[in-house]
Amino acid sequence: MKFVPLVASGLLLILGLLTDLTCKSDSTCFVDSIGQPLFIFGLGLLIVGVFNLVIFSGATKTVNVFSLIFLSIAVIVVLMTEVECRSMLCVDRELMTLWLSGIYTAIGIGIVVYKKIKERRAGSVVAK
Repeated sequence: MKFVPLVASGLLLILGLLTDLTCKSDSTCFVDSIGQPLFIFGLGLLIVGVFNLVIFSGATKTVNVFSLIFLSIAVIVVLMTEVECRSMLCVDRELMTLWLSGIYTAIGIGIVVYKKIKERRAGSVVAK
């Protein structure tokens, strides 16, 4: 159960790289526009997964549920944004992916740290 984020991140990284590499020659490829977001979300998932594994707290189930919900919504949001913009105030798919991946990584690490602190406090109360 604790290796789910690592396996999912590996799949996203591989899928992102493969779609990015296969569509380099075809400029009209739809999959090319999703290859980079998959890779970036895979990196965020890898960071949170490794952080959860190293610090290991009781947050594994919480992080897995959060990852499933957040990444499902984030993929839909990324697919709905424009591939490229020419306006100065426009948010394109790459920028949206970077923002959402950063938010996911920060919240995921926050959940792990919060659960670890909560676990230590509960342990110190029992020890007294």
